[in-house]
Amino acid sequence: MGQESTLDVKATPLKLSTKKKKVNIALTVNFTIGTDDGSSRPARLQGVKFLFPQYARANTAKFPTCSPTILETKTPADCPKGSKIGKGSAKANAEPLLPSVPATVDVFNGTKKGGLPTIIFFAKADSLSVQFVIPATLKKTPGKYGYVLDVSIPDLTTLPGQPFAAVTDFTTTIKAQTKKKGKKINFIDAPTKCPSGGFPFQSTFTYEGGSSNVVDDTIACPK
Repeated sequence: MGQESTLDVKATPLKLSTKKKKVNIALTVNFTIGTDDGSSRPARLQGVKFLFPQYARANTAKFPTCSPTILETKTPADCPKGSKIGKGSAKANAEPLLPSVPATVDVFNGTKKGGLPTIIFFAKADSLSVQFVIPATLKKTPGKYGYVLDVSIPDLTTLPGQPFAAVTDFTTTIKAQTKKKGKKINFIDAPTKCPSGGFPFQSTFTYEGGSSNVVDDTIACPK
């Protein structure tokens, strides 16, 4: 049995920024985790490294931040206004308890960790009354990619005595805007130019036991 993954990335609107006008982009990322036989329980996902293309800009420093502690001890509503930057959904295999457990996902601009900006995913599965706070570091990187988002997936507990759940599907859309001194600021500025061949994205998935795979996707350049 082998692991199989998919990656699908969309950007809306598909327009380039200019020096005078920064386009506020909504970035939607979906990935799925499965097995090559299509029926076995997938290995537990333990980490994701997601690479974004050059020329876009994430304005993390210009937005309010929420700390993991607030999300762990209080509720998302207690985060500072403007720190929520997106939302989405997820599913996990929790066999033998349940074959599929849905969860809602809220995304926050997080406080820095080790000097690096963070993005926090707050996942809540009402059917099992569990929730998870998942911080990810965001770092600039050289080469054809501009940023790398490094996510460590915690053990997804279900009920006492039951195995940890395994992520099978994850979708988030990040789009936010704030104002400073009357000026609108986007959380993600669309790129100012498009490299030959389109905008490249890449995810490296790491599983329990140390196995991994790499999946790529590309968004075509605006016409």
